[in-house]
Amino acid sequence: MRLLRSIYPYIGLTFATAGLLHIVFGLVIFHSPFRDILRAGLFNSIGFAYDRQAAFWYYYVGVVMLFVGYLLHWILYVKRLQLPRAAGWLMVLVAVAGIVFIPYGGFWAAVPQGLVLVFGRVKSEK
Repeated sequence: MRLLRSIYPYIGLTFATAGLLHIVFGLVIFHSPFRDILRAGLFNSIGFAYDRQAAFWYYYVGVVMLFVGYLLHWILYVKRLQLPRAAGWLMVLVAVAGIVFIPYGGFWAAVPQGLVLVFGRVKSEK
């Protein structure tokens, strides 16, 4: 438990790092659809092109992860507050749902982060 408590304040950084890697990896693996989006002029450039939709959502999820990671870092490390255990269980639940649909995806990385949020909390003194 001591290890989980020492990691707890840094979960925001790990989540933000995962978001940054998601963005970079997405730009690499979806370089052709992103090139097509840029050539089409950005505005209304995705339409029903499924490769462009996949590229956009992959990138967008990375941006959201980066933002959520920053908020987690601010809450847990800067302000030294604790999240409710339910937040960790929800992260695990969402990750498991993702694993069911995409077992070879990156959802596995969210499971340990969620478990740290559940079990790494510092006991409050009352």
